[in-house]
Amino acid sequence: AWQRAAYRDLEKRTIRLLDDDGSVSSEQVNNALMQLRKIALHPYLFQESFPHDRNLYRTSGKLEALDRLLPKLLRFDHKVLVFSQFTSVLDILEAFLSWRGHACVRLDGQVSHEQRTERIARFRSDAGLRVFLLSARAGGLGLNLQAADTVVLFDLDWNPQNDKQAIARVHRVGQTKEVRVVRLVTDSAVERHIEQRCQEKLDLERKVMGAGMFRRQASTDQRRQALQAVLGLAQSSEGEVAAGGSLGSGGAGGVGELTPPDELNRSLARGDEELAAFRAMDAKLLKAPAGAEKPQGLAQELERCGRLISAEEVPRGFAGCGR
Repeated sequence: AWQRAAYRDLEKRTIRLLDDDGSVSSEQVNNALMQLRKIALHPYLFQESFPHDRNLYRTSGKLEALDRLLPKLLRFDHKVLVFSQFTSVLDILEAFLSWRGHACVRLDGQVSHEQRTERIARFRSDAGLRVFLLSARAGGLGLNLQAADTVVLFDLDWNPQNDKQAIARVHRVGQTKEVRVVRLVTDSAVERHIEQRCQEKLDLERKVMGAGMFRRQASTDQRRQALQAVLGLAQSSEGEVAAGGSLGSGGAGGVGELTPPDELNRSLARGDEELAAFRAMDAKLLKAPAGAEKPQGLAQELERCGRLISAEEVPRGFAGCGR
C-alpha cells in the first residue's frame, strides 16, 4: 500500500512535466526514472534510517516475497546468491537478514581484494552460511560461487547480459546441483519498461538508459516519449494521454497480480518432498483469521494476514518518498 500510494503520487507529479509548455531535460527524466525505480524496490530507500522490525518486509512487495522464499530454501540447505544494482538496497537486505537471524556475507565495490577472497572462501566452506549478498557490478564477473544453487535477482539491469553474468556465477564447471533463478519483478510501468528494453537486447555498447532517450543530445520530444514509456502512458485514438501501470506484482497491488504461491513453489522445489514442505509452510503462513472475508487476489490475502501493510498504515507524506 505504501509503495502503491508513493508510486502513484510520483506518477502524477511526473505527468505534470508532460503537460507543461517548458522543455523536459535529461536530468528530469533520469531523476523521475530513478525515483520510480526506488519506490518499486523499497520505500525505506528514501529514509536516512529505518526500524529493524517486521515492517522491513511488510512495506516492500519484493522483500515480502523474499521473506517467503528464503525459509523454504534454507530449510533444505540451499545456498542463495541475492544480487542488487544498488548498495543501498543491500543495506536494507543486510538489515533484514540480521533481523531474521539469517547469517550472510556481502560483496560490493567497497570490499577489498583480501576481504573478497576471505568472504568467498567462507561462503564455500561454512555450511551454516547460506546467503550471499552481492552488488551486480562487484559480483557479476570473475567469481566462482558454485556452492550456491539458487540466484535471486532483486532488481533489473538495463543490460540483460549483466544478469546473465550474475547467473553464471553458479553455472561453473563442477556444478552438480539443480540451479534455480528467481527474478523479482513488479508490475510497475518502470520495471515493465526496463524489462521491455532487456527483451529488445539493447546494444551493449550503449551505456545510456532507454537506447539513447536519456542522453543530453536527445530532443525534448524524445525525452517526453521516454517519460511516457517509463510511466506506462499511451496515446489514445483521440490523442489523449491515458495513464496506467501502477504497482501490482511484487506485493504493491494494482493492475497486475502476484505470482501464485504454488506456481512459485513448483518453480523452486527440487522434488516432491520439497514441494510438499513448501506448500505446508505457505498454508501456515497465509492462514486466514477467523471470520475473515475471502480475499480478492494474493495481494489482498497478504494484507489480510498482516504480511503487507494496509492503506491505513501508510505514513503521512510517505516519509519523503519521491520528494
